[in-house]
Amino acid sequence: MARFELTIEGDDLGPARAALDRAGIPTISSGGDPVTSPRGGRAMRGCFRSAFFPILLVIVIAFFVQRLVGPAEEENAPSYDQFLAQVENAPATIDRVTLDPDKTAIEVEQRNGDEYELGYPPSAEELLVGTLRRQRVETVVEQSGGSSLLSLIAYLLPFLLFLAFWLFVMKRMERRSGGATPSAGQAPQSLEAMVDADSAEGAEQRVRTALPADRAYRVVF
Repeated sequence: MARFELTIEGDDLGPARAALDRAGIPTISSGGDPVTSPRGGRAMRGCFRSAFFPILLVIVIAFFVQRLVGPAEEENAPSYDQFLAQVENAPATIDRVTLDPDKTAIEVEQRNGDEYELGYPPSAEELLVGTLRRQRVETVVEQSGGSSLLSLIAYLLPFLLFLAFWLFVMKRMERRSGGATPSAGQAPQSLEAMVDADSAEGAEQRVRTALPADRAYRVVF
């Protein structure tokens, strides 16, 4: 069995292209634009497989950046309410408290040498500082705004990378799947059909059988 290339000519090649596609006969327009064929599905699946690793990598990066940007969550760290209770009822157990407004995080150093970190509501910062000073707990408030832009970039970077990878994958899928069907008014002047058959006559017969019977097309080698 050999592969034969035949040319289909006619005024309206859209129905011919669709009919050949349904018959499993791949075609190429006269402009060199490949037309969708059953092979496009395999190419699309292959593209998904090749893009799986970079997408997974971006998701992993996003996870770690979220952990770095957000306040650390320790397993044994008390809740915010428990921290307030410690400040109110046992301030002598606290050596120093450091507030990071950019991360809305509290670093607590205790007199027994233990440390823990937790988050706090941004709207409660002024009240929290007042409570700590009233209880005579050494309080350090880091300057805000210095790293806010960097934190925002670090927060958005994984999503931008994911979007860039997704656009890359979509374009690659479009190329591998054979491109889109030409828009209205831009039908190709001719189609090149690739047919596997035992003879040239058999290839021509297969193409003519697949073409719409209600339209006139010319099939040449």
